[in-house]
Amino acid sequence: MRKAIQLSESTLVVSLPAKWVKAKGIVKGSELRVEEADEGLLISSSTNEFRESTIDFGKLSPRLCWASLDAAYIAGNKRITIIKGNETVDVTKMTRYFPGMIIVEEKRNTLVLESIESEEINFDILVGRIYNLTLDIISDSLNAIKEKDKSFFTRVKHRDYTLNSYVSMALRYSMQKRILGAHFAYVKTLEMFADKLCKYLQEKPNTNFLLKLQQYYERVRKLHMNFSEENLVSLSAREDHELFDLLFEIQELELLLNEMR
Repeated sequence: MRKAIQLSESTLVVSLPAKWVKAKGIVKGSELRVEEADEGLLISSSTNEFRESTIDFGKLSPRLCWASLDAAYIAGNKRITIIKGNETVDVTKMTRYFPGMIIVEEKRNTLVLESIESEEINFDILVGRIYNLTLDIISDSLNAIKEKDKSFFTRVKHRDYTLNSYVSMALRYSMQKRILGAHFAYVKTLEMFADKLCKYLQEKPNTNFLLKLQQYYERVRKLHMNFSEENLVSLSAREDHELFDLLFEIQELELLLNEMR
């Protein structure tokens, strides 16, 4: 525990741990980043810690290859080395779904990804893209029903892959900024909604149901972009379907995020 020191009438200061100051090379005049987090304040030096990870694909199934790379990405690693060995996995194609990471080295048995993302990533912009991509899927599904294009619904899962790349990026941002809790749950619920939507579309999608879902999802999106009680979706509008259950969970989390702003 450290005591706050009254420096002036309106200013309190707290000393920094000597071990951390030495490790980060902080001296008089060094700039520090101070950010509000869910459980307090996050203080970081201008030079972020360089984190890296190595994943051996040769020991993993295709599903676990995806999951392991996604976990390393979300954890905030700036350099990820992949040891190849699973011939059923197209590593180069896989890396396209991790925004901000590029291939900087590729050899016969290894591939290295490094981060080129900007220091200033806006959480709300990432969430906005998730909303927009989901609405695009609903809109295109309605057109496919109208045009009797059944092939669209067999390909819709690939649209979900692109959407999930922004989900992973938003989760990565939350991990880096230590804004977990409600932010993390909010993004994961958006992901669950998109996954359930694609599953529903591969069954027997109904035009009236999708129109209503589109209407209320758009209102929840507006609630996030510009919070207003007018955009709140009434519980009386609830449909007896898991997609609407998730929609109202998103709204409840949005209310929680708004209280934290």
